[in-house]
Amino acid sequence: KKTKLDQLRRTAVAAGGGTLVASGAVLMATPLHPVGHAMALGGMGVLGMEFEAPRRVMNDAKERWSKRKGWSRKKSSSVNQGNDGTCKEKEAIDVCG
Repeated sequence: KKTKLDQLRRTAVAAGGGTLVASGAVLMATPLHPVGHAMALGGMGVLGMEFEAPRRVMNDAKERWSKRKGWSRKKSSSVNQGNDGTCKEKEAIDVCG
């Protein structure tokens, strides 16, 4: 059974996150749209602290963004450079040379 403190926290997260998402959505329609996007994403992050659905949406969006940009969260971020100064990883060419 959830305690009153758990219910209060859940309500506060819902109110704060919902306010950020709603404010961000309004700002997206104005010249301040980059700020609106940041606020909406921040609100989704806040909501994701307590609720599973926003967390799932954010994780799916991160995965799609990573694939679109050619990034992979699974790959190592280290770049191996050979003794002759050439890159050992094909993805590291932009970093090495």
